[in-house]
Amino acid sequence: MADRQTRPLVKSLINSLPGNEISRELLKSEILGAINECRSASDPDAYLRQNQVFSAFKYQIFQNQELFDAKAMLIIGLRAAFPALNDLTVDDLPSNEKWVAEPLRVLGFNVIDKQAPPLTTVHAGIAHVLQTYPTAHTQKFEKHPLGIFVRTSLSAAIKRVCEDRLLVTGSVGNGTWAETSWVAIFDPRITKSAQNGIYVVYLFDQVGRHVYLSLNQATLEVYEEYKKLYRQVLEDRAVFIRDLLAPYNINDLIQSPLNLTGNGKFTKGYCAGNIIAFKYDAENLPSEPDLLRDLNRILNLYATYVAVKNGEVGESEELPDSISNGQEAKKYRWHRRAERNQKLSADAKKFHGSTCKVCGFNFEQRYGERGRGYIEAHHIVPFADLVKEPEPVTLDPKTDFVVVCANCHRMLHRTKPAILPDELKNLLQ
Repeated sequence: MADRQTRPLVKSLINSLPGNEISRELLKSEILGAINECRSASDPDAYLRQNQVFSAFKYQIFQNQELFDAKAMLIIGLRAAFPALNDLTVDDLPSNEKWVAEPLRVLGFNVIDKQAPPLTTVHAGIAHVLQTYPTAHTQKFEKHPLGIFVRTSLSAAIKRVCEDRLLVTGSVGNGTWAETSWVAIFDPRITKSAQNGIYVVYLFDQVGRHVYLSLNQATLEVYEEYKKLYRQVLEDRAVFIRDLLAPYNINDLIQSPLNLTGNGKFTKGYCAGNIIAFKYDAENLPSEPDLLRDLNRILNLYATYVAVKNGEVGESEELPDSISNGQEAKKYRWHRRAERNQKLSADAKKFHGSTCKVCGFNFEQRYGERGRGYIEAHHIVPFADLVKEPEPVTLDPKTDFVVVCANCHRMLHRTKPAILPDELKNLLQ
C-alpha cells in the first residue's frame, strides 16, 4: 500500500481538475489508453489483475457501446499520468461518487451507476429504445447498456406509475438479443412472468418503426401445448377475451394481430396473441401525459379481465331493463357471479354430469380426452325471485344449477331475463 501521503495527494489532484485543463487532457488521454488496452485484452479481468486493480461494485464508464469499470480505469490513468501516484492502490481512492464518478464526468466520460439506474420518463425511455435497438441488437449482447436500460431505467419508470401490487419486468433477450424487446406488467393474481397467463406489455419493433402497448398472452405455454397450431389458438383466445371486454369501450383499440418485424415463434406469438392494443409510431410518439393516460386505460381493462376471470364481477353484458336501482343491479351481478363460483360450479358438474341438459352435447364424445369433464354450470334461480331477498340466498348446486354447453349457455342469457333451460330445449324440437 502507498504511504499516507498518497490519499491526500490524489484527492488534491482530483479537486484541481475542473480548473486545470492540462491535467484534464493528460488524465483523459491515459484513461482512454487504459480503456483501449482493456478492450483489446483477450481476458479483461486478467488485464485488471495485471494492473493490480479489480472491478468495483458501483460505477462503470460507457464508451463506444461498451462498459468498463470506472474506478479501475481511473486508477490506471492516474498512475500513468502522474508519476507521484505510481503506487496508487484501490484502497487509496474512495469508491463513492465524489472521487470516482464526478472526476470522470469532468473529463467528459459517460459514467453509469450500476446500483441506481438513471431516471427516465416513459416517453424518453420508449423513444430511446426505438432509436437504439435497431443498432444495438447487432452488437455484443453481454452487458450491453441498452439491456441494462430496459431492465432497470425503463422498467422503473413504468413501475412508478403502476399500482404497487403489479410486477414490472423488461427484457431484450436471454443470453442473446431477442427479435422483440419488451417491458411487461403482471398482475400476480394470474401471472408473474411472460411465460404464462395474460399481461400488459410494451412490444418494440426490431427495426424501430413503432411500439405497441398491448394486452397480450404468453406464447410459450401455448406453443408447448399446441406446437404448430399455437398462433391460431392465441388468436382464438384473443377473440374470446375481447368478447368479455366488449362492453368496456374497446372499439377504438387495435383488435387484430400486430405487425412486428421478425419470424421467430415469440414475435409471431406476440402478434397473434394481441387482445387489444395502442400503436405508437417512432416518428410521432405521444407526449408523456398521453402515454400515461393510455397505460392507465389498458391497466384498467386488464384489471377488469382479472376480475371477470376470478368471478369478482358478473358477465360482461348490459343489465336487464327490469333493474331499477343499484341494489337490484348488485344482486343481478351476484347472480351472474354465482355461475363462476368454482366450488359451486364443480359441485354442480359433479352432481349433474358433463352432458348439456338442453341439447345433449358432450365434449368428451366430440373432442375425446381433451373434452373429458368439460361443461358449464348455469344458475336457474329466476332473477325476479332473487331480488326479493334482502341479501343473496344460499345456493344448492343440486337444485339451483343445471349443466349446459357453451352455446346453450349463451342462448339462455341472450334475453333479459334469461329463459329457462326447458324453454330453450323446446326451441330445439
